[in-house]
Order: sequence, then structure tokens, then C-alpha cells
Amino acid sequence: MKPGVIYVIECAGNGKRYVGSTSRRPNQRRLEHLHHLRAGKHHSKRLQRCFNKYGEDALSFSVVETVEDLNMLLPREQFHIWRAEGDCLNSADVSDSVHCARIANTGRIQDADERARRSASLLAAVASGTKKPRAWTDEQRTQHSIILTGRKMPAVKNSTRENISKALKGRAPSIAGNTRSVAVRTEFIADELGGWLEMRAAGLSYREIERRTGRSRRMLERECSKAANEARTPETTERQEIPAQ
Repeated sequence: MKPGVIYVIECAGNGKRYVGSTSRRPNQRRLEHLHHLRAGKHHSKRLQRCFNKYGEDALSFSVVETVEDLNMLLPREQFHIWRAEGDCLNSADVSDSVHCARIANTGRIQDADERARRSASLLAAVASGTKKPRAWTDEQRTQHSIILTGRKMPAVKNSTRENISKALKGRAPSIAGNTRSVAVRTEFIADELGGWLEMRAAGLSYREIERRTGRSRRMLERECSKAANEARTPETTERQEIPAQ
């Protein structure tokens, strides 16, 4: 079992501290805090006010203790919260009920019925307007893309592939989805078509162009023929169709 850590977010503007704990990578938890602070939606109103008043650069993140036994993680967090009394930015102390709930749910796997109930409850809340569906802004999408750049995802298990296949089987793709897919797969054609036509004009075969560019010979022939047909004028078409006397 990997150890957990107790961390502190300290504000240089007023010397106050926020205490937290996690069994995941500390940097991941730091980025989650920054994500909510930048969006103005952090659960600790006190920490959010410090962020708004003094700025992101005034906050420093540090690990103050490593806890080998995860059952002692929240008690140790509670100790550091008490230790920071008067200068603590936490919205509330860690209660015994939270501690017990954390222990009871550690390692527990939800069964299918519970997952279905939770999903139905969430959909009902969204439909009634009591909960808003998550909608990312363009800025959030860009930031998320930067975070994931260069990240190697774990290999997909065969069981996961089978579940995805079953879920998509018989599902009709949307027209908009097909349009986007085609646009993404063919956006290179406009950039490279001029070069293909130049190589054809120089006498290169489609097989040779395929070897040089790595593009499919069938696709090269189709796109070059299409471009040639579009370039033909009514006059040239008429001259080609009327045999010479």
C-alpha cells in the first residue's frame, strides 16, 4: 500500500495556511486545487479569497508529513489543522463522520445497481435544473490539453475493449460526427494536392508518388482525377469530345 501525505498551501500575503491530505501524487492534488481556484469555485472560501486578493504566485504548496498507514491519514490531517488554529484556511475541521466514511469506502467497489441509481439520480438532477451539466470553456479545454500533452496512457485491457465494442454496437453515428470525422481525415488533401499534381505533370506514376509521399495510390488517383475534372472548362471539354476532321 502506497503512503499518503499531508500537505500545506501557505499564503505569503497573510501567512495563513490550508491543510489537506491525499493518497495520490501530491502534484496532482496541487493542480486540482489550482484548477478550482482559477475557476473561482474552490470549496474553501477562505483560500479562494486569498487567491483572489494576493494572486496565484503568493501561494506555495509543500508536503509536511508522509503517512505510511492510510488509516491514520485523516487523523494526522486533523492534527495539523488543530496546529494551525487561528491561521487555518480550511472551511471546517475534518469531522469524525468524514473520517469514518473515508475508512468505510476505501477499496469498496460499487455494484451495478448502485451505479445505475447514482447515474439516474444525476440525470434527474440535471433534468430538474438542480445540477448543471459540466460544460468546459475553450480556455479549460486548452489548459487540459496542455496538461495531457506527452502523457502516456495505460494500455487498454481486452475486457475494456469488449465493453466499448458492445456499447457502440448498433449505435448509429450522428451526421455531425461523421462530418467532423471526414474533415479531420481529409484536411491534409488541400495542403498536399498541389504537390501531387506537380509530380504527375513531371511524368511520375501514382505508384512512385505513393512511394515518395506515403499516401494511398488509390486516393492519389481519385483526388488528382477530381482536380483535373474541376479544372476542365466547357471549351476544353467540347474540343476533346469533337473528333478532328
